[in-house]
Amino acid sequence: MARPSGTPSRKLKFWKGEGRGERVTLLAVTLEGKLRVKDVEVFRRSLTHGIGRAKGYGCGLISLAASR
Repeated sequence: MARPSGTPSRKLKFWKGEGRGERVTLLAVTLEGKLRVKDVEVFRRSLTHGIGRAKGYGCGLISLAASR
């Protein structure tokens, strides 16, 4: 998956579960830009529930700010 150069990211690696469970590797990326909403209901659900498979690890959260 390509991402824009200069985009802040962190690679997270840890073991899931007790003892020697499954190894988990995540790439947390911060993106900034303007957003155009085409489906308000889908956007509302994404905003309130998060996006992606890593939500349980604090990823996939959406922050909004007014455009200048």
